[in-house]
Amino acid sequence: MADKNSNTMELDSILAEARNRRGGSPAPSQAPTGADANTRQAAVSRNLNDDFIVVDDDRPAQPYQAPSAKNPRSSYDDYEDATMPKKKKKKKTALIVTLCIVGIILIAGIGAFVLYMFSGSGTGPQSTFSDNVYVNGKSLKDLTMEEAKTLMKTVENDLAAGIKVDVKAGDKTYNYTKDDFKYSFDTETVLNEAKQYSEEKGIKTEDKNYEIKMTVDDSTCKDLIAKIAADVKQDAKDAKVTAFDPDAESMFTITAESKGKMLDETTSLNALSTFIKGGNIAGTVEATVKEVDPEYTADYLKKNITKLSEFSTVSTNNSNGNENMRVSLAACNGSIIEPGETWSFNDHTGNSNLESNGYKPAGVIVEGRSETGIGGGICQSSTTIYNAAILCGMSVVERECHYYKSVYVDAGRDATVDYGNIDLKVNNPFKYQLFMKCWMDGTQLNCEIYGLENPKFDDVEIHTSDPSYFGNGYKVTTTRTYLKDGKEVDSDDLPSSTYYTSAPSSGTSGNSGGSGNSGGGDNGGGDNSGGEEAPAQEAPAQEEPVQEAPAQEQPAANNGGEGEQAAQ
Repeated sequence: MADKNSNTMELDSILAEARNRRGGSPAPSQAPTGADANTRQAAVSRNLNDDFIVVDDDRPAQPYQAPSAKNPRSSYDDYEDATMPKKKKKKKTALIVTLCIVGIILIAGIGAFVLYMFSGSGTGPQSTFSDNVYVNGKSLKDLTMEEAKTLMKTVENDLAAGIKVDVKAGDKTYNYTKDDFKYSFDTETVLNEAKQYSEEKGIKTEDKNYEIKMTVDDSTCKDLIAKIAADVKQDAKDAKVTAFDPDAESMFTITAESKGKMLDETTSLNALSTFIKGGNIAGTVEATVKEVDPEYTADYLKKNITKLSEFSTVSTNNSNGNENMRVSLAACNGSIIEPGETWSFNDHTGNSNLESNGYKPAGVIVEGRSETGIGGGICQSSTTIYNAAILCGMSVVERECHYYKSVYVDAGRDATVDYGNIDLKVNNPFKYQLFMKCWMDGTQLNCEIYGLENPKFDDVEIHTSDPSYFGNGYKVTTTRTYLKDGKEVDSDDLPSSTYYTSAPSSGTSGNSGGSGNSGGGDNGGGDNSGGEEAPAQEAPAQEEPVQEAPAQEQPAANNGGEGEQAAQ
C-alpha cells in the first residue's frame, strides 16, 4: 500500500513538472481523496509496467479539475494510452484513409454516371446528340430526342411545301399542292439512326447527314386522276338526222358527228405515281388523253339508212272514209322515233272525233252495228302502220283488234283506235332513229319505215294461228319470227285477237270476248260475216251483209269518245 501511494505521488510530481514546462498552473499539493484517489490509483496501476508515458507538449496546460461524483474520472486526459503499440495505430489510420478515398471515388463515379445519363450524351430520356450529326442539313448538336423531333417538324413542313405538281391533260392544266396530297415521313427511323451514330462518336468522328424522305399515298394519286378524268371526259356525238321530209328528194337532214375525249386513267396514274415516288414532287406530269370516235358518222348514215319495212292496204270505204285515212296518214308522215321512244298514233292524229281537225263523218261500228261517226276509216291507217312497225322489229306497247275481222288484213294483224280510249303504241328498241313515211295513193294506204339495219336479223315473218272458236266468235294468236340468212334466230308473241261473228244480243255489251272495245271498227272495212275463215258446223256463218253507212255532215249523237260508242 505504501508502494502504491509512492507511485501515485511520483506520477503527480511528473505531471506537475510537465505542466510547469508548458506554463500551466501548479498542480494542487493535496492528494485526491475518496473516489478521485481510487481513479488515480487505477490509472497508475495500468501504467506500472510502462517505462514511460507520452506527454503532449503542444497541448495547452489545463487546470486540474476533480471529477464529480456523477461523472467520475476513469482516466487522465493529459496523456495517451501508453498500452497501444505505435505500429497498430498507424495501420488503423491508413485503413481509415484508404476507405475514405475509395468512398470518395465511388461517390464521384456514381455522380458522373448519373450526370452522363441525364445531362450529357447517352441513351437516357435527356441524352443529347453529338455535334457531328445532321438531318437534312440541320445540326442536332446538344438536342434531346424530343427537341430533335420538334426541329424536324420544320423539315417536314419544308418538304411538304415543295409539292407543286402540275398535271397537263390535253389543253387543260391542273395544279396541285401539299393540300391535295396525303403524305408521310420516315422521321422516327432517321432520328433513331442518327442517335445510334451519335452514341458511336468515339468510333466515328466524321460528320454525318441523314435525309428525311416524304412518301405520298398512292390513293391520293388515284383520287386526283379520277377527278381529272371526270372533268376531261367528253362524250362523242353521233351524227344525227335532225329533219325528215319524206316528200323531198333528199329526205334526211343530217347533223355531223363530233369526237369525244377521255383520260387514259391507267397510263396517267402510272405517270403521276412514278413522278411522286421518284422524289420529283415539283414539276409537270403529262396525262394521256385519248380521242373517242362516234359510232355513227354523217357519211355512214348517208350510206346506210335504208328502208326496213313497208306495208300497204286497199280501202273499200267511201270518199269520206278515204279522206279520213288520208288526213290521219298525213299526220303520221315524217315521224322521227328516237331510240327507246314510244310512238303513239293518237298523239300524231289529234282528236279524230273533231271535224275541226279535218276529219269527216263516215261509217263506224257501234255495239256491233253499223253507224255513222266522225273519223270513220282511220282504223285502216293505224292497221297499215301497225304492220309496218311489227315487220321492222318494233316492240308493241298497246294494240287492240276490231270487233269484226277486217277484210283488208289477215286476222291478228289489225289495229283499231278510239281517240281518248284505245290507241296504237309501238316502241323503238334499237340504238338508232327510225323514220316513218305514210301516204295514200288513190285507195291504197302505204307506210314505210326507215333506219339502220339490225345486224341480228335481216327479215321478219308474221304467223297467225288457226282460229279457236267459241260461241259467236273465235280467237287467234300471232307470232313474229326473226330470220338471219334465212334461219330463225329469235321469235316473240304479238298481241292475240278475239273476233265476233255477230252483233251482241240486246242488253249485252259488244265484244265480250275481251277486245276491250264495244264497237267493231270501221264499217266500210269490217267483215262481220264470220264465215270467211270458220267451218259452218263450228261457227255458223252470219249472212248479214256489209253496208256502207251514209255520209252525214254532223257527228253521231254522243260521239265525244269512241271507246264505248264507236271504234273506227
